[in-house]
Amino acid sequence: MTDFYEEYKKQIDQARDAYKNNAGHYINTAKMLHEKKADPALITAALFHGLKFYEIPQQNYKIDREARELIHHFHQHYKSEERKEFKSNLEDITINPKIFLLRLMDQKERVSNPKTSEKQKKEAAERILRIYGPLAELMGLHEIANDIKNKAFAVKEPKEYERIKKFIEKQGFEGKLDEIKTDLTEKMKNAGLDFKLEARVKSPASIFYKDRKINDYIGVRIIVNSMEDVEKIREIVKDYGKLIDVKDYIKNKKPNGYQSLHLIMENDIEGEKTPFEVQIRTKEMHDKIQESDNIKHAFYKSGLNKQLDPKMEVIKKANQFMDQNREKEAWRLIEESNRYDLINVRVKVQGIEGADYFLNLPKNSTVLDAAFNLPKNIGGLKNPFHLGNYVQGAFINNKNTGKAGVLKNNDEIRLRISKKPQRHSPDLLRAVSTSSALQGLKENHEIFSKGASLLS
Repeated sequence: MTDFYEEYKKQIDQARDAYKNNAGHYINTAKMLHEKKADPALITAALFHGLKFYEIPQQNYKIDREARELIHHFHQHYKSEERKEFKSNLEDITINPKIFLLRLMDQKERVSNPKTSEKQKKEAAERILRIYGPLAELMGLHEIANDIKNKAFAVKEPKEYERIKKFIEKQGFEGKLDEIKTDLTEKMKNAGLDFKLEARVKSPASIFYKDRKINDYIGVRIIVNSMEDVEKIREIVKDYGKLIDVKDYIKNKKPNGYQSLHLIMENDIEGEKTPFEVQIRTKEMHDKIQESDNIKHAFYKSGLNKQLDPKMEVIKKANQFMDQNREKEAWRLIEESNRYDLINVRVKVQGIEGADYFLNLPKNSTVLDAAFNLPKNIGGLKNPFHLGNYVQGAFINNKNTGKAGVLKNNDEIRLRISKKPQRHSPDLLRAVSTSSALQGLKENHEIFSKGASLLS
C-alpha cells in the first residue's frame, strides 16, 4: 500500500493551512480511510469535511466534484436528534454509501483521539453503539465494527468495561491463550507444516453484548497453504483436548462466500477446563475474508444496484418502517439482522420445465419473497402482473405450505401458480422481508383496496 503522507502530501498541507492547529482529526480520519482502501474522492472529502463544500482546495476536477457532494451530504442531519441521524444514514447508504463511511470514520476518530473532549467522546460513543456500529456490522465491515464498538463501550460504560477487563485478568485468559499458542505451534512444527497462527481474547464489548453462551473467550486462527494441510491441522487440534462442536463452513460455504473450519474445543489449561475456538482455513480463503472487510469490497464491488443484495433489502425495509413511524421496528430490524446468516434457496415453478433458480435471501424470507425475486415472466408466461401475484402456495421440500411459509437455508421450493391473479391478504405486507416482494404486492388491486392504511 502506498504511504498516505506521501500520496496526499499536498492535500495534507492544505488541510493544515485551512484548520490551523486543529487539522489532526481530519488527517487521521482520511488516513483510516486510506488504510481501508477508500478511493481518492472519499479520502479528499475526509481531509476537508470540516469546511464548507465550496471551500475545498482545487486538485482534480472529477475528484473535487465528488468530494464536494460527499461533504455537502455529510453535514445534512449530522449530529441532529437521534431519529433524524438514524434515518439519514439509512437513506445515505441506499443513495451513496460513501457518505455513511465518512460519518463512520469521523465518529471512530473522535472516540479514539485522546485530544477529543470527554463530552464529545461520550456523544460519539452513544452514536456508535446505537447507530454506526450496528450499521457497519450489517454492511459487512466486521473488523471496523468490533473495534469501534469496543472503543465506544469503554467510553460509555467505563465501570462495566473495567469490570470485564478484571474478569478477563482473573480468569487468566491471556496466559491460557499463550499456552494454547505454544502447544499448537510446537505440534504443527513437529508435523513439518507451514502455517500462520493468530490469536486473541474476546474484547470486553463483545463479551458484554453477546446474547448467548460464550464458548470462545479465546480464539485461535490458523492459516495454511492447502486443503490437505487444513485436514492435517484438524486432526492435530482434535487431539489437543475434547472436541465440543464443529462448524464446517468449507464444506458448507456461507451464502456470502465465507469459508473456514471452526472447531470448538475444551482442554485443561493451567488446571482449569477452558473452552476455546480454533478456525482453520487456507490462505486463499483468508484473503477473500480479509478483502470482504475492507471498504472497497463492501461498497464499491457489491453491485448494489445490479442485483438483489440482502444487506440493502434490510436497509430499505428499515427505511420504510421509519417512513411509517414504526421506529422501534426499524431499530430492532437492524439489530436482529446482524445476527443472521443469509440463506440459499432453490426455486422451481410448477408446470414449467427448466425454471430453476438459486436465490440468496434474508433469513425469515417467505414463499412470496422467493416468488417476487424471480423474473416477472418465465417459461414464456405473458402475465400483466409479476409472477408473484399468481402464487397460490408452494411445496417446501415436498411439504405443502401457504404463501407466508418461512424459508430455511437450502430449502427447495416448488411454487404453485394460478392462471389468474390471486387475492393476497394485506397482512402479507408485514410478513415479507424483501423490498421486491413489498413492491410486487403493491401492484395487486386487492392490497390497494383493503390495505391502503398499511401503505401510507
